[in-house]
Amino acid sequence: MLYPILADYFCQHFPEAEIKPLFLKPQPADKGLDDWDAVLGLAQRKIAGLEFEPEPQTIYVSHQAGTPAISSAVQFSSLAKFGDRVRFLVSSELDTRTPEILPSSSYLKGIRQQEAMTLLDRHDYSGVEVLVRDYLKGNEETKTLLNAAIQWNFAKFDEFANEIQKLSSPECQDLIEEVKERSQQWWWTAYEAAYLAWLRLDQGNTVDAFFHSFRSIEGAFSNWGKKVFYEYVEIENERAFLQPSILESSHDYFKGAKFKQDGTPKNSLAKLKQKLLAMAERIKNVGEKDQRSKGLLLFGDDLYILFRSQKPDYEGENFNRFWNSEDGIGEKRNKNFHQLQGLSQEDLLSDWEVNNPNEWEKQLLTYLNFIAKEDLSKKFEFLEEASLMAKVHQELVSAIDSL
Repeated sequence: MLYPILADYFCQHFPEAEIKPLFLKPQPADKGLDDWDAVLGLAQRKIAGLEFEPEPQTIYVSHQAGTPAISSAVQFSSLAKFGDRVRFLVSSELDTRTPEILPSSSYLKGIRQQEAMTLLDRHDYSGVEVLVRDYLKGNEETKTLLNAAIQWNFAKFDEFANEIQKLSSPECQDLIEEVKERSQQWWWTAYEAAYLAWLRLDQGNTVDAFFHSFRSIEGAFSNWGKKVFYEYVEIENERAFLQPSILESSHDYFKGAKFKQDGTPKNSLAKLKQKLLAMAERIKNVGEKDQRSKGLLLFGDDLYILFRSQKPDYEGENFNRFWNSEDGIGEKRNKNFHQLQGLSQEDLLSDWEVNNPNEWEKQLLTYLNFIAKEDLSKKFEFLEEASLMAKVHQELVSAIDSL
């Protein structure tokens, strides 16, 4: 029996160590000690019950006795319980020298690496960072990639781009240049938000998927408005306000406004012009002690009216279903944003008026590609193709696999 030999060894070399032998004995109904799954469960239960008072700094484990299934089960279970405090005692019956003590670091690193790869599949970059941070000493490139990915997961896309531009390795130069160029485009964050929505749906996080999908479209509209009307927009508290001075522009943005003979608005663009005229009058007559009008918030229906006036070919892209105030997609957005209720994948797809995730992706891209079409070199066919994060993710997979 091995126990007396090990006990004698520890008494000689580690006289203060506390020895706790474990005996694995399957129940009559269980499979034998050569069955990998059964032995793993048995070892996990035994090792999980081990407690030391006070907690030692180092746990020495001998895992060589018995079948290969027992050896592997003891290794994995002890690492899961005690982590990097484990040291493995390795000996050979053909070698009479003192048994070798192996650190757990290489074993644990392999396990952590596989766990990290699993989390990468789910785009859980914060979880990956927790698992591998101890193995990134001196590996600034992987640290930077992880930091960028974490910022992207928070929808902090500007911070994401800034992190990527800190990379210095020759292998990342193409990525860096693409990020530098893409991050200057007014439309790029909308595609990133849409891809984030796509991944959230894949993760089963339907509320976040719904939220980010609407942010992507509404954000694209907002950025379009700020770009087209930049001369007449003032930003306050990160919100864009259209100024009545747009009515004085040499470019007649309101040439499609129609009024009745009595001067009342005949269409939505005329109503918007009337609103701006009234705002201009208030600004003109404002007293010194009165608060100056901020302008017209460039958002929602007013922004959509301007969009339609500048892009009369919108009807071919089914935008009416997006901004219809009675039963359109936008109205369903309000229902979900302002109520505490569950949201299944079926609910999300139904509210977006599509039948499956692929149709949803196509719908998002149809809207985004149309909003940004004058500034796109090509239409994007897939959200993964449109996102910089998809490229960073592949860099991370290679980096973690190479740790």
